[in-house]
Amino acid sequence: MIFYWPGAIGIDDPLITTFFARVPDEVRSHAIGYIGRSLADTATVSPKILERLRELWTWRLRTAQASKDALSYQQELAQFGWWFCSRKFDETWSIQQLSAVLDATGVAEPDFKVSETLEMLATTYPLACVQCITRIAEADRKGWTTMASRDQFHAILRSAIASDNTDAKNAAVNLIEYLVARGDFEYRQLLG
Repeated sequence: MIFYWPGAIGIDDPLITTFFARVPDEVRSHAIGYIGRSLADTATVSPKILERLRELWTWRLRTAQASKDALSYQQELAQFGWWFCSRKFDETWSIQQLSAVLDATGVAEPDFKVSETLEMLATTYPLACVQCITRIAEADRKGWTTMASRDQFHAILRSAIASDNTDAKNAAVNLIEYLVARGDFEYRQLLG
């Protein structure tokens, strides 16, 4: 990843293609996570580098989506959360990619930072943010992520309900009803 990021090697270099073809999901996740954490720690990133990283991400996501076993890419895809939280990419593209990850796996890491970032974007993208937290909540069988991100979920749902976007309002109400039916009764107050 250190060689790929600045362009010392291309996406079709055997070092890249062999690495991603041979290593297990856990190791691939470290590579994708490393990029995301590096993005978060870097003040500015040139458009050329961002384009290279988008190319890498698109390749990895398509590979996972084309696989007969998308869950064998779960850890790798979940690391896109770091990319999303870095806020270095176009917001619309980032939310679309996060949505694709959540469709495939239901997980994006680090989950608490992903929820915080979705909260920051909720007034601008109310429907997309509600759809993302809906996928997170549905995949969160034990309820830990939903509980840890409660404040962010509440803020996102309030933004959607207050928005002029009818689809966002309906999606928010549907998620609230789902969470209340699951036993998260405090969400009832949002229906007010």
